[in-house]
Amino acid sequence: MKIRQLQRDPGPADVAALMPLCEQLGHPVSPSELAERLADVLADARQALFVCEVDAGALVGWIHAQPRPSLIHPPVVEITALVVDRRSHRRGFGRALLERAERWAREQGYRTVMLRSAIGREDAHRFYARLGYEMTSTSLKFTKQP
Repeated sequence: MKIRQLQRDPGPADVAALMPLCEQLGHPVSPSELAERLADVLADARQALFVCEVDAGALVGWIHAQPRPSLIHPPVVEITALVVDRRSHRRGFGRALLERAERWAREQGYRTVMLRSAIGREDAHRFYARLGYEMTSTSLKFTKQP
C-alpha cells in the first residue's frame, strides 16, 4: 500500500480512477465536472488530497482534507470526503488515509480534525469511533441555489 499526496495538475487517468469512488460514495459526477473540481482542489495549497494505491498504482481510496476557519470555533481541518473501494474494505486503507490526513493537519499546525458522516452510514460511524473520533453534534444541512 502506498499513500501519496496529489500535488500536480490532474490528468485523465486521475479522473478515471477517482470517478468510480465518487460514485461509491454516493456522489456521481461527470468526467468534465470532476476534472474541474480536481484542478481547483489541487490548485489550492491549503487543501490536501491523498490517494491510496496498491498493485502497480491501482487506486483503492482517497481522502480530501482542508482547513475550516471559524469565528465561533477554534480552527480545524475538515475531512470533506473519505472513500475506499467497497471491494477493499477492512484491509487498513481507510485507517491509513485518515492517519495521513491527521498527520498533515498536525504539520499545518491544527490540533483538531473533524468530519461529517451521513446519518445512515452506520458502518462508517463505527469505523470512525474505533479510530477515536467522537460524535460531537447532530445537525441538518440546508442548501439553496440562488
